[in-house]
Amino acid sequence: MPPFGYPEVEGVPGVPEIAALKFSELNRYGTPATLFAITDVDKINIPDPSITWWSDLPYKPVHGDVRNELYFDWHVAPKRAW
Repeated sequence: MPPFGYPEVEGVPGVPEIAALKFSELNRYGTPATLFAITDVDKINIPDPSITWWSDLPYKPVHGDVRNELYFDWHVAPKRAW
């Protein structure tokens, strides 16, 4: 589920644009309090070195053994990284 949508991939036939979800449509996947919108990233949870900004990532979670996540109800909570 890409809640913010995803653009059409140019030059790749059959990969259409995905429209962003409306807030009311999130309930198909869970409640806003259980679905995170944003999470901390590092080289462990983004393991693909072909991503252009991969070299900018820290090698491990910057908050020790947790990653902070922002949920769709706007609370932030730590989630165990291991």
